Amino acid sequence: MFTALIAATAMLAMDDKPLTCAVMSGNPAKAGGPAVEWQGIKFTMCCGGCDTSFSKEPAKFLKTAAEKGTVVGVSLFDPVSGMRVNEPKITSDYKGVRYAFTSAADKASFTKEPAKFAKMPEKVVMTCPVSGEAVASYGAAGGYVDYKGTRYFACCADCMASMQKDIASLSKKVEGKAVAPMAMASKGDKSHGHGG
Repeated sequence: MFTALIAATAMLAMDDKPLTCAVMSGNPAKAGGPAVEWQGIKFTMCCGGCDTSFSKEPAKFLKTAAEKGTVVGVSLFDPVSGMRVNEPKITSDYKGVRYAFTSAADKASFTKEPAKFAKMPEKVVMTCPVSGEAVASYGAAGGYVDYKGTRYFACCADCMASMQKDIASLSKKVEGKAVAPMAMASKGDKSHGHGG
């Protein structure tokens, strides 16, 4: 219990670290600067050129940040629920990423088992298994559900309930569409809803 309390306190203390460029690790990330999305995480760079370098080897740069204890990315999704978080108010830093949460309960679950929830999948599907719509970017997704080593992105939050309830069946609708996660330019877009 005492060890868990110390770990939770350490994670809470890290939330105040400034975001830095993933490539030029000493430089602060520039608000509105070039940004790259990878694995549902947005990485904002200090200047042009860093985005290109990062896109070629995102895993390498994230590993370096984790080793240095810097924060270089912000999750676009709650890693516990998979839901999109447009304006993060509850966060926790872990291995170079500032994870955002939709609730304090989700943050508490993450704090207990961060490695479980921060695990990155080997494959992603950028076609919504509910609607069949292509998901243009991680930032355009309404959420995700992980299933058997693959992360399935929803086109909107409206599709998340169906995905969370029955991803096993729905994954068959997009069979063969799984690819290795790609780094892509952040367009700053947000997910849509089927209701308009």
